Amino acid sequence: MKTALRLAFALSALGCGAPETQVAQDSSTPPPASAVSLAPEVSVTRAAGGSIVSAIAVRYSMRVDETRTMKRDWITIHDARLPVDLRGTVGVQPAYDGSLILKSDVKLAAKEPLAIVEVRFVLFDVYGEYMKTLSASELVDWARVSEYSFQPEWSITSESDVSTLGTSIAYVSRVRTRAGRVYMADLSAVVAEARKISDRFSAEQLDSKD
Repeated sequence: MKTALRLAFALSALGCGAPETQVAQDSSTPPPASAVSLAPEVSVTRAAGGSIVSAIAVRYSMRVDETRTMKRDWITIHDARLPVDLRGTVGVQPAYDGSLILKSDVKLAAKEPLAIVEVRFVLFDVYGEYMKTLSASELVDWARVSEYSFQPEWSITSESDVSTLGTSIAYVSRVRTRAGRVYMADLSAVVAEARKISDRFSAEQLDSKD
C-alpha cells in the first residue's frame, strides 16, 4: 500500500534554511460560521462522492442501486492566494486493496515551481459528527510541470467508518515553493464550512491528523 506521507527525506531534498512563512489570511480561531464572510479569492465547490455502502459491499465489490442509496458529499476549498490549488472537487472514498482503505485522487494546479504540498481532508459521519482529519503530503518536482496528481491512501481502523462516512472537506493546508517560501491555508474558510455540518467543530480539530 502506498503511504500517504512521503516526508522522510523532505528537508534534505529541499536543501534550504529556515523558510519564509506566509499565511493566506488570519488563521486564528474564526468566529461562528454564520458570521464568516469568505475572502473574494476563496471559493467552495461541492459534488456527490458516491453511494454510502457497507464494508461488506466494498470488500466484495457488490453492486448497489444508486437511486436508493445515500450519497457522500465532497466539499473542496479553493484559495486563489495560494501558489497551488486543487483541481475540481475531490474527496475520499472507501476501497478494498487486500484490506479496507480510504483513498483519494488528488489533482493539483501550480502557479510557480513547488517542492512539497500537503492536502487535508476533514471527515464527518452521516449524522454530522466529526470523525477525523486525514493528511497527505507529496514531494514533487514542480520545476518542470504545472499540473500534478497523486493518490493517497489511509488504513481503516474500524469497518463502521465505511458505512458511516458522509462528508469530506478537502483543502491545501500548506505548501513550500522551490524558492523556500511556505504558504499556510486560511483556516477560517475551512472551519466555516465545517460548522455548517457540525456547530461544535473547532479549529483545533484540523490538527487531529490520522
